This record gives sequence, structure tokens and C-alpha cells, in this order.
Amino acid sequence: ELIVVETYVEKPSRYLRKFASRDERVVHVPIQVSPGKDITVGLKRNMTLHLASGEYIVNFDDDDLYAPGYVPRVIQLISSQNLDPESWEEWADDQQDLDEILYGYGFSYSHKRTPSLRFWYPNVGFAEDAPFFLKLRDMFGKDKVQLYKDGVGLSALVCEYTLESHTWVMTIPTLVPLFLSIALALL
Repeated sequence: ELIVVETYVEKPSRYLRKFASRDERVVHVPIQVSPGKDITVGLKRNMTLHLASGEYIVNFDDDDLYAPGYVPRVIQLISSQNLDPESWEEWADDQQDLDEILYGYGFSYSHKRTPSLRFWYPNVGFAEDAPFFLKLRDMFGKDKVQLYKDGVGLSALVCEYTLESHTWVMTIPTLVPLFLSIALALL
């Protein structure tokens, strides 16, 4: 199933409404908000968790691209329960820096639904994923929340935030694997 929580100011997406009316697996929840008064990403993620009926949660962000085989591969990785974590030492000098980089800038987060109903995403507008996954790791152990190095380009970042100009910059995804992290909760 696909759960889409869409916030809008004037009118909801006609495409999403039409898509949901044609496919019963698509749940489209349009929510009108006042200009500049959107609900947080954390709250939207928590809403989708309660609307979902499946065992696995695979998050999608509107500023990323995903390969056609992304969902089956991620579910296979979670189901296997025997990831062989690769070395990440080239990314940071210590574990805290590494956590901030990999859990903060990796953009593919997937997990089983049940733990997320006990430990919610924080109610923040940005960077809600890292605290959620680090909390799962603290609660269930490092062997239950692992990072998978995406060396084949299962997902690609399309937008990036530049701190210098405080604007969003569109980038063209390359065909070269980005080797970003995919965080997986194996519980």
C-alpha cells in the first residue's frame, strides 16, 4: 500500500486524488493548512504509521528518487536479519560524528511497523529520522538497527539544502552510486 499525507494551502493534488480513486492500495490524506503553517514531517510520518496496515514501513521523501527494485531490496535486507555492516571509517573520525553523518544525512529509512507504534518520530519539521532511528538503536541494540551502504544507487538525492544561501537547490541525479546510507531497523 502507499500512504500519502499531503498538506496543501489552496487545493489538493488532482493527480494524487485521481490515483487513489483508481487503486485501493493508495491512501491519500489531503490536509489543508494555512500559508506558512504546515504540520511537521515527524507528525506526518507518525500519521502514516497509524494509517498503514502492512508489516514494513519504507519511507519515501518527495525530494529523492528510488530505483524500481528499491522496496523489495529493502524488505529483503530487513528480513534477512544478517547484514554484514561495511566499514564507514572513511566518513568520520569518531562514532558520534559518524552517527550524525550517516543517520542525519542518509535519506532512506525503513523499519517494521510495530516498534514505530511504541517509539514515534519526534514532532519536528526537519531531520526527524535520525533521532527516531538512534532511539530504536538505543532501545533494542546496535545489532537491530544497522546501516546498509547503498553501492548500487537504490536511491538518489535530488534536492540539497545549501546553508550559505538558505535555499533549496535542485541537482541532477548522477548514474554513479552515491554510497549513502540506508538505515534499517531489523526488529
